[in-house]
Amino acid sequence: MDLTADDGVLVAPHDTGPAVVTVTLNRPERKNAVSWPMWQRLLAIFRELALDPVVRIVVLTGAGGDFCSGADLASPAPAVHPLIQMDEINNVALALHRLPKITIADAVEARDAFRQRRPASFTGAWPGR
Repeated sequence: MDLTADDGVLVAPHDTGPAVVTVTLNRPERKNAVSWPMWQRLLAIFRELALDPVVRIVVLTGAGGDFCSGADLASPAPAVHPLIQMDEINNVALALHRLPKITIADAVEARDAFRQRRPASFTGAWPGR
């Protein structure tokens, strides 16, 4: 698997070994908003990780202290119908949902918001509530 890319997504084995892989949204200047190339890369990454027998755990995180602010609406969209765009984004969500690995969203801001009973941009479950 390509460990570096200039499309805003980094993939690297975790310090604990190759069984744990960290996928980092790496656009801190945009609060890790997901651009169209990132959606495409994430789909390829999740599909590749699903087939990797060595990887058992996938950690999804964001660079620069932010997990993800959502889709980057300011980035150029592909020249396809909006419904096709939504279908592609849906494919990314389904690939993550169907990933036969333990997945951990390392969303510190969301966890802290939950503990303080305030709204957050991320909804989910995490260990150590």
